[in-house]
Amino acid sequence: MNDYKVYEGQTLYDVCAHVYGHIDSVMEISIINGISPTDVLVTGQAIKLIDSKPNTLVKKVLENRNIIPATELNEEQKQNLPPNFGIGKMAIGSTFIIR
Repeated sequence: MNDYKVYEGQTLYDVCAHVYGHIDSVMEISIINGISPTDVLVTGQAIKLIDSKPNTLVKKVLENRNIIPATELNEEQKQNLPPNFGIGKMAIGSTFIIR
């Protein structure tokens, strides 16, 4: 299969969703590319793809609606997050309350 050129703001999960219509191949794609599934990708970066059976319904919906999945936060979005945002910044019983 061909290489895929990463669009701005895409994660490896977005690439798989765009190419295959599912994310089942994320681990295999990350291994053949020598990257982690959570690595930040660079716009234009070439990602080696594998042969994988696509979810044609999802691919058709993305295509018909002109959707290119891109879920990585940009710098402006990151700057606008509330202070101490995220589970790693929370303290159980203080800012993260379990009921």
